[in-house]
Amino acid sequence: MELGGHSMSQSHSRLNGFYIAAAMFCAFAIFGVVPANGQVARAWPSKPVRVILVFPAGGALDVITRPINEKLSAMLGQPFIVDNRPGASGLIATEAAAHAPADGYTFLMASNTSFMAPRFLHKRLSFDPEGFELVSLVCFLPNILVGNLSLPANNLSELIAYMKANPGKLTYGSPGTGSFGHLEGEMLKLAAGVNIVHVPFKGLTDAIPALLGGHISLYFEPAVTGLARVTSGKVKVFGVTGARRLPL
Repeated sequence: MELGGHSMSQSHSRLNGFYIAAAMFCAFAIFGVVPANGQVARAWPSKPVRVILVFPAGGALDVITRPINEKLSAMLGQPFIVDNRPGASGLIATEAAAHAPADGYTFLMASNTSFMAPRFLHKRLSFDPEGFELVSLVCFLPNILVGNLSLPANNLSELIAYMKANPGKLTYGSPGTGSFGHLEGEMLKLAAGVNIVHVPFKGLTDAIPALLGGHISLYFEPAVTGLARVTSGKVKVFGVTGARRLPL
């Protein structure tokens, strides 16, 4: 069977490669600014700890971070405070963390693209990415490709066929230029040989209303927040950025 000039087996092989590669772009980790002497006071923490997030409240990273902060507060006896700094594909939050005192009381919760993308998108940075220390990998999340209900496609093959027949007509949102959602959309374009238009947002909470309202066609959403919309029938789901299916 042919699909846009490629056999289904060839297309599936290329898309499987896309899924596996794209899954790399949705890992979240917590970073700390390296103190000048490499150490912090022994009686830590003796005051509230700030955890800066690269995405807005209500998004996947926010949903993951807040329960962790609650546990850390209970264990260590000091508040761990969420500080959402969305925008500029994580650059605003990363700069805020980089310029904070290197005293062990400011951490950055970010995706791996928060450090990778700025190196390619900006000639000059106001901080040194090497000035951060990885504290822990927090989670590794697959994204799901969801679409507006008005799309005349019900599976990935039909979606790609529609994209090929209507080049440049569909749009996909992301949490910013250089974000994992942006990279996944561009990888889909390359793997499937289609033309869809990128629309950047500050984060999930801005993009989803646009998707539901038909202002954008598609969005790569973290499964942890997106599955509820799928099961309630608010969006269509076309695929997952991982090597395995998700149970629904």
